[in-house]
Amino acid sequence: MSNRRSGVFVGLGIASAVVVWATLAILGFGLLIKELFWLYEAIRMAGAIYLVYLGSRMLIGVFKGKYDQQNLAGVSTQGAGQSWRIGFLVGITNPKTATFFATLFVTLLPVGAPPLIYIAVVALVGSITSLWLCLLASVFSIGRVRSIYAGIRRPVDALMGAALVGLGVRMATSR
Repeated sequence: MSNRRSGVFVGLGIASAVVVWATLAILGFGLLIKELFWLYEAIRMAGAIYLVYLGSRMLIGVFKGKYDQQNLAGVSTQGAGQSWRIGFLVGITNPKTATFFATLFVTLLPVGAPPLIYIAVVALVGSITSLWLCLLASVFSIGRVRSIYAGIRRPVDALMGAALVGLGVRMATSR
């Protein structure tokens, strides 16, 4: 939040993972995951563990950190590559994205469509995701928005941390 560039690269990393999942869904990976249950389970467990890890870190920060504007502005920034990797890891460990695209594409895309249609769909999905996430990163890097957020950060982080842990546990325990 304190660095627009880092936020944009996190968003681009997530969008890149979405493009990977969308491409794999078009190539039939969604159907493959249905057939190879162990592969789905491995991806699901990796995603669940990562969600619990992220949520736990947020909750620890809520109880340890000082929540003021100076603390928010003083967050260390990461390089573009590291920011992109963080975003990509978040996106690629979400197996529900693969399921979403596999279901969406099977129901909406015509069977035997020309390859250009599939390429256009993946490009559109990547573009929309990139634009949305970069917009969010840009908005939350504005000083006034950060200032407003700083006032409500602790309860928001507590809620989001608990939600991420809950989602991770649910993902790990659901079939």
